[in-house]
Amino acid sequence: MKKTCLFFCAAFLFPHLYYSQTQQEIDALCNTICTSIEKSDAPSDQEKIEEAFEEHIMDFIEFHELTVVEELMDKVYFRLQKVCGTFTTMLTNSNQSLENGDWEIINEKPEIKLSKKEARSFAKENGIYYFETDRKKTFVTIKGGKWIETFSDNTQSILKFKWTGDTTFDLIFIESDNITRKNFSNPGDVYNYTLTSKEDGYYYFTTSLAEGDDRVLISKFHFE
Repeated sequence: MKKTCLFFCAAFLFPHLYYSQTQQEIDALCNTICTSIEKSDAPSDQEKIEEAFEEHIMDFIEFHELTVVEELMDKVYFRLQKVCGTFTTMLTNSNQSLENGDWEIINEKPEIKLSKKEARSFAKENGIYYFETDRKKTFVTIKGGKWIETFSDNTQSILKFKWTGDTTFDLIFIESDNITRKNFSNPGDVYNYTLTSKEDGYYYFTTSLAEGDDRVLISKFHFE
């Protein structure tokens, strides 16, 4: 499912935005949009999303007297995928790219087939990388308690890396100059990962899909 017409029209009319709204205000807006999507009786997911965006985004723009909105729209679109399980479900139902290549959506977590020692060796592997859903490689460096991701466009994300169990670890978002990651996450957001098994050249892992979505993403961390 593509971004709504409202997004494209607004981005065309107002190509530069430096908005000053707080993270709390943006998340409150996203939660309001999410509630409207969930309560909508529109006949299609596309219409539910478009109607919620049109109603609440325009109110937000008018209330804050904004004259440019592109970055706001980017932030809301990607942030909704973090905080609104219903929105994420609609997107994944209409876009099968998540189930291509390494990524798959499953309904429950798989059995753990790693010992603590085997799991902890993950952080010592060389050349760790994973494939995005478009099959581009993202490289990972784990050093000094930091998880640094380098994307195909040479942008980066920096997160804190912390083991939380024998095969589980948290990534805590610090900062990013990647357009998707910086709009998806706020500083301090925590992502839970579980290493489930090790095969020849990669580890299987699971992570949650979105807040309020009980499904699980399963994928692979490759290493050289």
